[in-house]
Amino acid sequence: MKSINHHLYEFTITVPSYNRGKRALFIVESIFRHLENNWSVLILNNASMHEQEYYNKIEELSKTDNRIRYIKHEYNRQFHGNYMACFELANSKYIMITSDEDVPVVDKLHNLLKAFSIIENLGIIRTSGIGGSNMCIFDDLFFDAGDNALLGYGFTNNYISGTIYNLDMIKKFKLLDQLKANLSKHSIYPHLYLELLICTYMPVIVSSEVCINEGESQKVADNSGMGILNDSSTYKEPYSLGSRIDQFVHFRDAIIEIYNIKKSDSLFINMYLALTRKYYYLIGAINMPMYQRNLIEKQSAINCLYHVAIGLIIPIITSKELLEHTIDSIKDLHNSFVD
Repeated sequence: MKSINHHLYEFTITVPSYNRGKRALFIVESIFRHLENNWSVLILNNASMHEQEYYNKIEELSKTDNRIRYIKHEYNRQFHGNYMACFELANSKYIMITSDEDVPVVDKLHNLLKAFSIIENLGIIRTSGIGGSNMCIFDDLFFDAGDNALLGYGFTNNYISGTIYNLDMIKKFKLLDQLKANLSKHSIYPHLYLELLICTYMPVIVSSEVCINEGESQKVADNSGMGILNDSSTYKEPYSLGSRIDQFVHFRDAIIEIYNIKKSDSLFINMYLALTRKYYYLIGAINMPMYQRNLIEKQSAINCLYHVAIGLIIPIITSKELLEHTIDSIKDLHNSFVD
């Protein structure tokens, strides 16, 4: 087996793609001439059923320029499986993941990558983006590994485009093994789970540098033929109330994993409250219009999260004083969403 330090490339822009061959080709044609000789772009076609002619053009380009890599999976690995493949198949020290709807701003990446050689064990650089509702321009921030990164960054990154990872360090701490073991539990947000693990061991940078142009959303049918992928107007995962509750349970388990490493009661409670705050926002604000269109009464949906949030910690927090403090904090969060 090769050492993780033996790479073909220093940096790879990885693009998990499904049924958006035209958009994926546009990314390749937009950036490959601007890549350094030791950089690459990796297109991972998730067994697409449509727009194959454009994927074929990417494959042809890959035969003429070794900085372009194209892989078509034999079966649909779903989003979480294709996300995992980004890390397994990128033969480089660092990778950036971008949606096949968005385009990286390559010339902005050169200076950012220098941070990996300046900051010891740097795990993540989260870049800014423009052009759509999923991206924004962040403040420049630095979070030390451990409590600071977990609480300041850990649950903040819902969108994959523009995140740069130190793949060497991820492999050093065997975090891909943990991701793979828990991939099915975190099928909706595998990147959030992995980034929690990274924050446990490595510092994180958030950058105001705009490295992503977010493209217009393109509707893509899911592989079941029953709906549209990530259509927030449709009552289905990841946005349904049941799916949100399931996500909450699995992230509670992730916090327990981190507690078993850090052994800090205060960190556990503060992370749990951050998670609860996030899902009150998702259920009580972001997804609520869709719930109401599907005849789900607002207060009942909010109450559902309240009871689940309390029920999930009663078996965990053995100190009566700490439990009461945590429940009181959850009540405060709950009341902020009550009419």
